[in-house]
Amino acid sequence: MEIGDALTVQAQPGSFRVEVVGIATFTTTNPGAALVFLDPDVAATRLLGAADRATSVSVEAAPGVPDAELKRRIAAELGAGAYEIRTADELAETASEELGAFLDVIKYAMLGFAGIAVLVGVFLIVNTFSMLIAQRTRELGLLRALGADRRQVRRSVLTEAVLLGLAGSTVGLAAGVGWPSG
Repeated sequence: MEIGDALTVQAQPGSFRVEVVGIATFTTTNPGAALVFLDPDVAATRLLGAADRATSVSVEAAPGVPDAELKRRIAAELGAGAYEIRTADELAETASEELGAFLDVIKYAMLGFAGIAVLVGVFLIVNTFSMLIAQRTRELGLLRALGADRRQVRRSVLTEAVLLGLAGSTVGLAAGVGWPSG
């Protein structure tokens, strides 16, 4: 992207072309965001339909004027109920609530994926041990023929499963904790 290039801005009222007249570099909270800064009159005309319209207005109080007083003065000037007037603290609280709601959705989605992963893991473990037992049928039959009862055979299989599970968990935990993060 260079100065003089043409861009197409796609907005709700329709698409329009603009020419790049400058490039701004700064850090945003969304590093992949593509931002276009427009002249206020052009933005209002092309995005809102008229140059005398705005979607929001920011007002800064003179030193010593509290937010509540500024809010009261603006409401008196514009008319009660005509516009939504919020202080910086109210705006921050609203943004915090919206972010909290979004993070709740993400949390529940991640918990859902974790639950699915646990179910898949359980099925894989059950299937693996079923295959191991099926392969060792002759060995287990020989143990029974030599005098081992069902409880002893079951205990030997479960002991092997617990030891394998502990060994696998320990190795997995060690690999997960010791894995380089970057």
